[in-house]
Amino acid sequence: MLLGQFLSLLLTATGVFSQLLAGLNVNAPTTQSFLNYLLLSFYSIPLIVRGSFLTIVRERWMFYLLLALVDVEANFLVVKAYQYTDITRYPHVLASSMVIYLS
Repeated sequence: MLLGQFLSLLLTATGVFSQLLAGLNVNAPTTQSFLNYLLLSFYSIPLIVRGSFLTIVRERWMFYLLLALVDVEANFLVVKAYQYTDITRYPHVLASSMVIYLS
């Protein structure tokens, strides 16, 4: 549950910072996702140490390439959508989601 809350915090921070950057006329949605991919790359370190990383990639490289392309494009579109959404305008959404979650 804590991991889910932490993930929600990161998603909210992405939305807030996307709005702030859009207010400053900065348009860099792929760069905004760099930290996500950097943290995700730490997952592969144990696989590299065990020596199984290259075998996994060699066997399914086309699947992972397609998955990576879809993921990058999806993150691009999500961050782009945050630039056109005003999170601070909808506090009732937060309140209603908390009521649903706590009930």
